[in-house]
Amino acid sequence: MANHSRKLKSNATIGELFAAIGESFASNGQNFASIGENFASTGGCFGMFASNGETFASNGEAFATTGHALPPVFILPAVAKSSPLL
Repeated sequence: MANHSRKLKSNATIGELFAAIGESFASNGQNFASIGENFASTGGCFGMFASNGETFASNGEAFATTGHALPPVFILPAVAKSSPLL
C-alpha cells in the first residue's frame, strides 16, 4: 500500500492544502480498493469494498486536481500549523 502523503510548508497556499488533502484521500481510496479486491477474490460478497475504494480514490484525485488548479492564495500560518498534514 503506497503512502503518497506529503508535508506542507507553513505558508502553503489554499490550493496546496486542498491538493495534499485530495492526494491523501486518493491514496487511502486506492488502498481501500486494493483491500476490497483481495476480499472479493476470496469471497465475492466483499466486492463492494473494492468499488467503494475506487470511488473514494477517484474523488480524492478530483479534489487534488481542484487543489492544484486553485489560485495561489496564502493561508494563515496558524491554519497551516493546525493541519495534520504538516
